[in-house]
Amino acid sequence: MQLSNFSALSRPVDISYRSNFSVLLISFFTLLAAFFYQWWYLDNEFGESIWWAVQAMLAVFLAWALGREIDPDIKASAFVAIPISFGLFLFAGSFQWWVLLAMLLLLRVGNHCTGKSVKWLDVIFCLGLCAYLCWQGHYLVGFAFCAAFLVDSRLPPANKLSQWYALAALLMAILSMIFFPAELSNNEFLFSGWWIAGVVLVLLIYLLAIREYKRPHSTEDYRVQPLNGQRVQSTQLIVLFFVLVIYLTQNFMASIELGAIWAVILSVDLLRFYQLLTRRSLY
Repeated sequence: MQLSNFSALSRPVDISYRSNFSVLLISFFTLLAAFFYQWWYLDNEFGESIWWAVQAMLAVFLAWALGREIDPDIKASAFVAIPISFGLFLFAGSFQWWVLLAMLLLLRVGNHCTGKSVKWLDVIFCLGLCAYLCWQGHYLVGFAFCAAFLVDSRLPPANKLSQWYALAALLMAILSMIFFPAELSNNEFLFSGWWIAGVVLVLLIYLLAIREYKRPHSTEDYRVQPLNGQRVQSTQLIVLFFVLVIYLTQNFMASIELGAIWAVILSVDLLRFYQLLTRRSLY
């Protein structure tokens, strides 16, 4: 029984592909190394060591998975993001795991990478996760889900029911803003000159990469049709606005705790810069 029969957003990791097998190996060895570092070298408790190791593995795997969605044509982006994400995880100590999972799901809703429209199990899980995060004060996740479902309802192959899911996510976001408002923070470290200039440069290069996706080379998983360029670009822009608003309205650590997304954006930029310098194709 295949999970894809119940969920249109599932993308099983097929180990017959070298890249998939490689990331599973990297994730497994990260798990082992992180566990023994915490338990044997630092002499932490067994349960605490296991949880830290699982988080280290997730920092690696989610960076790769997000890279596949954000920059689907360039496989290297997902792998370059791995060490960056792991480094940011070590700096932050943890990530916002549920928010990162939500971003992964809404990317798949919007870009239609699997070739299937969302099913009821997907809708229940996505809106349930959205409701939980909005209750926790992450109202931006509600707006992001709203945007992704609107993309799904408008761009071909359009799923008209998604407009109602978008409305539900929008209502959750508005209620979250009213009843669970997030604190705004003016962090001098975050807004110092070099940092703001660096973020502007990173996002400008990312925008140039988005322009390349008018006609994606990648195909959907099940229909084996080329990805819709407008869908891919729309979801890339959703990610851009999501991280940018968090950067501008919340404190420095709130951005670092989304390190897997920033890692992918940085990897996209680095590879485009490498292409510019070497004139080599990334495809």
